[in-house]
Order: sequence, then structure tokens, then C-alpha cells
Amino acid sequence: MELYRKHRPTSFKEVLGQEEIIGNLTKLLKNGGLPHVLLLSGPSGTGKTTIARILKAKLGCSDRDYEEKNCGSVDSPIGMIRSIDGRMRLSPMAGKCRI
Repeated sequence: MELYRKHRPTSFKEVLGQEEIIGNLTKLLKNGGLPHVLLLSGPSGTGKTTIARILKAKLGCSDRDYEEKNCGSVDSPIGMIRSIDGRMRLSPMAGKCRI
């Protein structure tokens, strides 16, 4: 197993350097007012994927209903957005939500 996967944070308390987004997400989760869409952006290595995976676990999303996209390596961004939009309209397959 790669070192970065082995030591990837598994809770918001373990994530370093992202206090503002962690605080905002924690408040939203407590109040039950999560927006329909969240966009995590920033330079490589800032914790976008880690935060998304922790959020997936907190929301009870299954692996079948979770998908990661790297928008920087896509040939047709419009086509990717249409594809995501089409899938997000479907109900979750196994979990409580679709991410």
C-alpha cells in the first residue's frame, strides 16, 4: 500500500491546514443543511480527495455511489458535466446519498 494511502486522514480532526472548510462542513453536517453541490478545488496535495472521502463516510454513502473526477485531465469538460448531471439524477444504489 502506498504511504499516502496508508496514512490518509480518516476524520476531519486529522486533516491539517484546512480549518476553514472543515469548520464549515462540520457546521453544515450538524445543522443538516448540506448544499446540493459542493465543489472542492485547489492545488494538488491540499486535501480535496481526502475531505471528499471523509464526507462520504460521514454521509453514509456507499462505494458504489461514490465517484471521483479529475477535471484537469478531461478532454471534454462539457461532456463530463452532462455525464455527472445524468447520473446524479438517479437514486443511490446502496447508500443514503450519491457523491
